[in-house]
Amino acid sequence: FKLGKGGFKKCEELAVEVDMASATFSLRDWTITARGNHVMTRVSGPKHRIDVTFTASGEAVARDQPHGVIGQSFRSATPRNGKV
Repeated sequence: FKLGKGGFKKCEELAVEVDMASATFSLRDWTITARGNHVMTRVSGPKHRIDVTFTASGEAVARDQPHGVIGQSFRSATPRNGKV
């Protein structure tokens, strides 16, 4: 199937919503949003980037032990700042 701007599709627990420059995927207590953006202060390399946001709600964080770079960011409510 194809989804364009303003598209929405739901299959059992998975919901996918597409906006102008973003896509949101929701499954149970997790929401993942991918947004297209320009690379600011670009010197060389790609002109565009994809920003990915993970959001947990409910008991999602309490159920599983955090692991990996993304999982550890949900270990506490304290912001994590760093470079890739």
